Amino acid sequence: DMHILQMFAMRHELGLTERQYTDMPRYTGSALNPPTKRSRRRLARLSDVTAVKYDCCVNSCCCFTGPHAEGESCPFCDEPCFGPNHHARQTFSYLPFAPRLRALYGHHQQSEEMRYRAQQPNHEGSEFNDYTDGKYYHQLHTRRIFIEGHGESVLFFSQDTDVALALSADGFNPFKKK
Repeated sequence: DMHILQMFAMRHELGLTERQYTDMPRYTGSALNPPTKRSRRRLARLSDVTAVKYDCCVNSCCCFTGPHAEGESCPFCDEPCFGPNHHARQTFSYLPFAPRLRALYGHHQQSEEMRYRAQQPNHEGSEFNDYTDGKYYHQLHTRRIFIEGHGESVLFFSQDTDVALALSADGFNPFKKK
C-alpha cells in the first residue's frame, strides 16, 4: 500500500502526464513500476474516494449527462460522442466532493492545514495572495447565511472549518483534459 501511495504522490508532485507516468518502467526498470489498474482500485478503497467517469465531447464543449445523456453527438459542435467501437471518444473523470472533503478533514495534519484561512492575519487591501485577501471575501464575514429565504444566525466563514468553493460556469474549462 505504501508503494502505491508513494508512486501517486511522485506523479502528482512532478506533474507527470498519464503517458509519462506509465512509460516510467521503460526508463527506470521494474523497481519503480507505476500502479496498475488493480492498485488504482486499491487506492480508491483506501481513500474512500472513487472517480466517476462521464462521457464528454472531444472538444470539451459539454458532458453527456442530464439532458444530453442520450445524445449521439455534441449539441454545440456536432462531433460524435462515440467512436466506431461504440466507446466514448472522450471521458471526464470526476472525484465527488463529499468523499474528498471527508478524507481531507479525516486526516489530522491535512485538517489543520485547511484551517489556514482562519489562522492567517487579515490582508485585505494589501498584496493579494489568496482568495481570503479579496474584498468580497471580507464583506461576507459580516453577512448572514440565507437558506430558502430565511436568514440564519451564522455568518459566512465564521467557523475555522468552513470551506469556500469556486464554480466556473461560463464555459471556460480550466482543467481541459488533453
